[in-house]
Amino acid sequence: MKDFFIKNIHMFILFYTGYNLFTIWEDKSALLETSTASKISAEDKLTKSKASLDEVDRFNKNLEESRKRVSGVVENIKKIQRQLPSEFNNAEVQKIMADIANSLKMINPEMKPKEEISNDFYFSKDYIFDSKGTFLQALILFEKLEELSKVGRILNVKYVRFTLDPEADKRSRFKVLKVNTIVESYRYNPNYSVGEVN
Repeated sequence: MKDFFIKNIHMFILFYTGYNLFTIWEDKSALLETSTASKISAEDKLTKSKASLDEVDRFNKNLEESRKRVSGVVENIKKIQRQLPSEFNNAEVQKIMADIANSLKMINPEMKPKEEISNDFYFSKDYIFDSKGTFLQALILFEKLEELSKVGRILNVKYVRFTLDPEADKRSRFKVLKVNTIVESYRYNPNYSVGEVN
């Protein structure tokens, strides 16, 4: 019986040791699986973080390019502001239009200034110009207005209407037209400051 007891104790110890080893192995396997899953998860997070970092780098690059473009626009606005006169000179605009119309021998040139309108960094003002002349005279008038822009004076033709002049001589070789035009002039707004780009 003593041998049986010793043999069973050995078996029990062997079984208990095997069970403990199996339990330790199971725990270590679960820990290994958890560690492997954590490693994969960490690698995924690292990959996503690298992608996010690349995206941030692209955003910063685009932001810098956008800042440069905005700076260019701001500089262009400042340049245009400097090209515009600081005040409307009704007499000057009327004289320019009258001189052109008279040099073309257009009939009864008349000009009426309207109210100025604020457009943030500049003001605009319309002038209604009415005259009579041939179609060719009207085309030359508009060509001369375009030439003014080349020497720094901006007068924009906003509206043009031609109608036959009912009072004109019907036997004339060239049809006389009533020329109705709205010309827009500009001046800069000295109170408007174009912001700096950071």
